[in-house]
Amino acid sequence: MPNTQATTSLPSSHTDATISVADGMEASVRLYGSKPRGEVCPLVVHFHGGAFVAGDLDNGCTVGSALAAAGACVVSVAYPLAPENPFPRPLELGYAVLQWAYKQRAKLAGKGAPLYLAGEEAGANLAAGVCMMA
Repeated sequence: MPNTQATTSLPSSHTDATISVADGMEASVRLYGSKPRGEVCPLVVHFHGGAFVAGDLDNGCTVGSALAAAGACVVSVAYPLAPENPFPRPLELGYAVLQWAYKQRAKLAGKGAPLYLAGEEAGANLAAGVCMMA
């Protein structure tokens, strides 16, 4: 009988960092992928799922790795969780990370790199909200 289970062999190399963003806020991020020398790659700011109350950078590992394997440079965001951090705190941090990524995109992904937002579950909601703020 053939094996019907899904398997993945995505690269999972990444770098964790704490970045300083607007208004003295800091954000924990995980960076996936790297820009080939002299080239430009898409830059994706990614928000993990978790119903706004759970999840962390590890929850976004599969998506971050898949985007990097497809040629993108990814900034995955550990946004602040409820109930300790009520709305709009996660949205404000997400927007601040987007602004940081835009300012750093030449270094992260190459001059003029296209910038995208992505997320799953609650992270998709944050990505949509951040798009509306931009």
